[in-house]
Amino acid sequence: MSRAFETGQKEEVKRSVLDTPATETLANYFPQPFVGYDRSRNPYGGTRLTVKQPSGLLDTISVNGSGSSRSSEGAAEVEGAKDFESGLIRHLEYQFRYLHSDIPSISTSLKEGLGQAQFMAATKAFGSKNLIFRFGGLVEGGNKQTEVGLPQVLPGNLPRSSYGSLKAFIGGTMRSGRHALKGSYGLHLGSAGKGAQLDFIKQVFDAGANLRFLVTDHRPITLDLHFNAGSIHTRGELPVAERFFGGNAERNFIAAGDWIIRSNPYIRSFPQNQFAQTSAAGIFGGDSFFSANITLAATVWGKPLVPREILDEPDFPRLVALQFNVAESALRNEYLSSTPEFRQVAEQVRPLSLTLESVGRKLDEVEGLNLGSDVNDQVRLCRADLDQVNETVSAIKEDLQDGAPKTANVRKLVVGFPAAGISSYVSELMDDLTSLKDMKGIPNPSDIDGPLSDLGRQQAGMATAFTALDSSPIAVKAKTKAVKDMIYPRRVFDELTHEANLIAVSPVFIFDAARMRQRGLPVSGVRYAVGGGMQLSIVSLDVTMGYAWNPNPKPWEGRGALLFSIQVSNLFR
Repeated sequence: MSRAFETGQKEEVKRSVLDTPATETLANYFPQPFVGYDRSRNPYGGTRLTVKQPSGLLDTISVNGSGSSRSSEGAAEVEGAKDFESGLIRHLEYQFRYLHSDIPSISTSLKEGLGQAQFMAATKAFGSKNLIFRFGGLVEGGNKQTEVGLPQVLPGNLPRSSYGSLKAFIGGTMRSGRHALKGSYGLHLGSAGKGAQLDFIKQVFDAGANLRFLVTDHRPITLDLHFNAGSIHTRGELPVAERFFGGNAERNFIAAGDWIIRSNPYIRSFPQNQFAQTSAAGIFGGDSFFSANITLAATVWGKPLVPREILDEPDFPRLVALQFNVAESALRNEYLSSTPEFRQVAEQVRPLSLTLESVGRKLDEVEGLNLGSDVNDQVRLCRADLDQVNETVSAIKEDLQDGAPKTANVRKLVVGFPAAGISSYVSELMDDLTSLKDMKGIPNPSDIDGPLSDLGRQQAGMATAFTALDSSPIAVKAKTKAVKDMIYPRRVFDELTHEANLIAVSPVFIFDAARMRQRGLPVSGVRYAVGGGMQLSIVSLDVTMGYAWNPNPKPWEGRGALLFSIQVSNLFR
């Protein structure tokens, strides 16, 4: 659930918990119309259609498009993914995509048409902080175009050009309590024009931290920190559209997916692609940049999602803790039961079943003698014990054949629960057989001693092996895995009861700093965005509105930009 820093706002949001014909259809054919506004694009709208058709290689087909009076975007892609239960690599995904984009900048448009093939992989989680490493590669080719004239282009830069590139990227994510962190690096080797020459090398670095503090229940404070930087080294020719253009919209270094590697200076006091000029010379795009972003939101009012009547119940925390402990114990036993060592213990029921057949024949023999009601009552009691033992033995033998036996069945069969004064099933059978043997009128009571002795020996051997395994390093490892697996549901429940609000209001403060350089031109100063707004949260739907000021605008720049977003956050972060 947490393999990527960015999930929770995108694909992993559960859309329905009810399996109906309508929701099943939406799960496989899911249309998502959307509208938005950006000063670069003007009001725009579009639709994304996702079609899920699992097959051997490809699982999802996606088509999306949007447009406005000044812009257009569209993409079509197919993708597949594989998850693995064991090994170093736990997740693999791959996609093939065609992208068209026409987005305005200051006095031109940045246009591109690209074919892309990409793969990404994620490792297993390491340690208690769930450190996960990710890596991947991307091959793309197509064209990059702008409408700028030569006075606005540096020597060696091409306003319009065919284009091809190879990208490699690596990163890591980790989580500590309510806090999540990420870091990524991308290397871009590109060529302009025809041929496979190396014309430019682009590098980007992106790091982020989502910090969440709970000062008091249901009054969380969220602090988002972000830093990214990039540079371009030109060896030959460079398409102008490959230079750095910044603003208040993210541009992903990779093709798509939940992994976001920012590849542009992100500053919220500039509309999309409008942070593109450092001097009055009018040269478009940068050769290097850095940007740092701070977003602080503090909940000042909220109504808890879980009713107060439940939260204020004195026994509620104790009962919840009991249920989580039961679930954790069940997981531990399940992991232990899947080990080869436990299977060897469970295999000991096979000779035990032969002894039980002998016991059954002896009970039939005694019952046939009709020695009186007391003896017959004791025989029926022994037979009830025997049926209980045989039923448990049969269940263990079936599990041995079809899957992993259950530790609970073995425990009930030969160990019992001594701390609670509960005997094992075999012990109960042996006690009642002993009582039968000692009753008056039983002929040849020594004939029962043989099965009793065999039962005692087999029970002792199986119980000793189980008890030894139950306290062995193998059992400790199973418990450690169970504790780790229960971290997420415990955290989810903790956030539901101590943090989540049905409705909440939070003031928002933002601060950005960014600087972009252009080769051969004087270094410009650091640009800033300072602003704030309000966020209304309804369970996991966050509506944020505010404004970011540009404190020292240049003649070609605006005073700031409006901030508005509607997004679904990850309630179970």
